Amino acid sequence: MKSERKAVIDIGTNSVKLLVAEVCGQSVRPLHSLSEVTRLGQGAHASRRLHPEAIARTAQVVMEFAEAAKGYAPVCIRTVATSAAREAANKAELLEAIENAIKKLNGYSVASAATRSSEEIHS
Repeated sequence: MKSERKAVIDIGTNSVKLLVAEVCGQSVRPLHSLSEVTRLGQGAHASRRLHPEAIARTAQVVMEFAEAAKGYAPVCIRTVATSAAREAANKAELLEAIENAIKKLNGYSVASAATRSSEEIHS
């Protein structure tokens, strides 16, 4: 079975994480990982809205992580997001900010699962 290099960016409520790995069947061999606190969920619980500064911080880190992943030449870069992002009233603002940041990376698009339910993401 041929292995493939893949990357995933996990957008969490408090941090963004990157994993680049060599994947062969059920085997996953990590090659590179990063984590940075962005506090995307700051104040979102009470207002059900993501704060504009938190969106900007998160989009910037996603762009930086996608750039770092590119250096490993993955066949794909996938993003997944926490329920705070998926359920926010202004989730479209987050998606737009991330898409705009990613457009700056020539030759790569980042497949996003930010609007899918956790069941769809993990199935």
